[in-house]
Amino acid sequence: NAAYAGLALPDSTWSISTPVSMVSGLNHLNGLQITGLADGGVIQPMTVVNGSIKLPVAASAITIGLPFTAQLQTLYADFPGPTTSQGKRKDIFGITVRMESSLGAQIGCNQPDSSTEPNGASLSWTGLFPFKERGPNTLAGQPVQLITGDEYLMNPSGWNERGQVAFEQNFPLPLNVTACILWYQQGDSDG
Repeated sequence: NAAYAGLALPDSTWSISTPVSMVSGLNHLNGLQITGLADGGVIQPMTVVNGSIKLPVAASAITIGLPFTAQLQTLYADFPGPTTSQGKRKDIFGITVRMESSLGAQIGCNQPDSSTEPNGASLSWTGLFPFKERGPNTLAGQPVQLITGDEYLMNPSGWNERGQVAFEQNFPLPLNVTACILWYQQGDSDG
């Protein structure tokens, strides 16, 4: 064993279990699109055929499941002042998002709310921006680390009475929002 001989092995050149490229035992998912993670990397959607899938790259830690989109939208914004800002137009031009161990999400403002749509119709969210995940400290060819801390995003939301911030996660990655701080202008002021 090279580790016991005093030789350090580079990341991703060792594994506890033997990497595999074929995953079987998925008969209950035959014909369905799946996604997941393989050694921390997102598995692009693929269809299960004959109870198995073939990964593009062999991996040893694999999690597979049905894809879904997770969405989070804040309550209508109400800013401090002598009167409520509910029902008044506001322009959210920047957002500081505090996250814990998160990756791969998108953010925007004032997205459709299915609970207010006739018959609960589900409308797609548009105009979302991805979080910046690669920085100067992330080397090419290395995995992007989960984000913990504050991320500031410029957000050209335009004027809207609701003033909501929307988050969407389309990947099988964690999104844990612990705070959302708005940078805004308020309109419809007296006088």
